[in-house]
Amino acid sequence: MSLTVPPRPTPDRTDAKSRAERARSAARSLTRRLLGAFRPDHIDGARPPVAGRTEGNRLDLHLDAQGFRKILSLIDAAKERLSMEMFIFKDDATGRAVADRLVAKARQGVEVRVLVDMLGTLGSGAVLDRMRRGGVEVERYYPGLLPLAGVNLTHRKIVVADGKVGLTGGMNIADEYAHTWHDLMVSVAGPAVAGLEQTFRKAWTKAGGKAFALPEARAAAHPEGSAVTLMTTAPGHSRRGTSLRKGIYTAIRQASREIWLTYPYLSDNRLVDHLRDAAQRGVAVHVILPRPETNDSFLFKLLNEASARQLAHAGVDVRYLESNRFSHVKALSIDGAWSSVGSANGDARSYDANQELNLGIEDPRFAKQLETSLFRRWWQRSEPYDTEYRKASWYEKPLLWGRAMVSHVLEWFDFLA
Repeated sequence: MSLTVPPRPTPDRTDAKSRAERARSAARSLTRRLLGAFRPDHIDGARPPVAGRTEGNRLDLHLDAQGFRKILSLIDAAKERLSMEMFIFKDDATGRAVADRLVAKARQGVEVRVLVDMLGTLGSGAVLDRMRRGGVEVERYYPGLLPLAGVNLTHRKIVVADGKVGLTGGMNIADEYAHTWHDLMVSVAGPAVAGLEQTFRKAWTKAGGKAFALPEARAAAHPEGSAVTLMTTAPGHSRRGTSLRKGIYTAIRQASREIWLTYPYLSDNRLVDHLRDAAQRGVAVHVILPRPETNDSFLFKLLNEASARQLAHAGVDVRYLESNRFSHVKALSIDGAWSSVGSANGDARSYDANQELNLGIEDPRFAKQLETSLFRRWWQRSEPYDTEYRKASWYEKPLLWGRAMVSHVLEWFDFLA
């Protein structure tokens, strides 16, 4: 199935202001509906772990190598304190180079704190010790291996310098993120940075890190900045009450025209069902997945294929990115008005068991940038998913027969992939 993008109307100078206002109005309307999902009386009594909505944030999109360069420049720019939270921090050339940069900052008198996941840094003890010896405070997040909610990982990617500029997205610290894979980071300057740093501090102290004070004053708002809501998961709350799940599902339900989405791992049953429902009510749903042969996880080669098949049969336009590089990008855009980028994948673990953080961005300008720089450009170099010629292999059939049960069981062990 080929994508037919509706033609854009011929620009009309007399109508330019009204069209811009309609776009802003659509963004405000969608965000009001999304925020309604975060109210305590809408989530069965559980208090939603929402860091809050702020306005006046300046956002910049950083793709591929630009994203990693932004991580390095943010480290270099820190003058007083630097907070970093990563799922993976490998003991490879990139990891050691970043560690040395962090140590250099600590020796300059900057308070440097690095929080990493225990399972995500198996085999990284040497580089973590290297930072500790150099004066960097390092903690491993390890609240317990098998709690009832599943294996709780910190999968967040957060870097904050001096409480003024923050960075989040999909990049960890390793060679593949710096040089090989497709990925994305978003930098934030403005009031939302305080929420990023507070989210880091909460996880830091939960992991056993020494508590530290943060200034009460927030970074100044930018007059033409974006409205941003920090959407998190926090296992221990009602699963249906996590703000990330609520935010993503509500946005898809409220979509009226078009959805663009790309994930490296797409298998959450309810997310897939919401996308199918959107397509069946007439929304143009475009999903881009990494080519199966590039995927770093054997499990998700199977799970992505099962999801792609179900989506395609429901009328979703699914494509595989024609690239020899694995895409680790996680991004969503709704109706050209609202976007979400961050650490969460499209799997159940991201919503139920991991510590995740995504930005919910109310800004048609950012949505347009995301569509132009990422989605539409990638769409032109993607291969349509063809249900007529992609026959299920013997090992895929159990996923298709019992996807709801089999995929959920496999997802609890995807950290082993």
